[in-house]
Amino acid sequence: MLADFVGHLWAGVLWERQSTEWLLRSASRLLSETDPYNREYAAGQHKGFYALVAQGRRLSGLRNFVVHGWFRRNGVLEDDLISRPWGNWDSETPLFCMPSRTGSLLQEQMFAVTDVERLADELSDLAVRWAALWQEMRGGWVLRRWNVEPAEGDA
Repeated sequence: MLADFVGHLWAGVLWERQSTEWLLRSASRLLSETDPYNREYAAGQHKGFYALVAQGRRLSGLRNFVVHGWFRRNGVLEDDLISRPWGNWDSETPLFCMPSRTGSLLQEQMFAVTDVERLADELSDLAVRWAALWQEMRGGWVLRRWNVEPAEGDA
């Protein structure tokens, strides 16, 4: 997708090994720079794109806790505890997650198993909605792995 904005397939080399936050910021910036007056893409497509970027940022932060964090049965930081992303703190057995990266050790996020499952579902849904929007913006053709139409035999 980012390579399409730049107009060169090999530009994808620039995106390799970049953080999700960097990729989302770049996607947003490239859309605003390459189509500032809504000439190539409709205003509604811009709005939808930016809404997906915002949701991606929110989910990325939660994903980073889950993927890069340490889980415990008991919390350590009572004052800096971030509540569960979905559900009440006492509706399920909580797990407490602290980031493993040293720059953010003074944070702790509460999760339940159902929160992690929902995060996975929301990330999957985001990818499908992004692929559908990109397919609409590009006039129907996207890379096969982004195709949101079911393959023959999958329906």
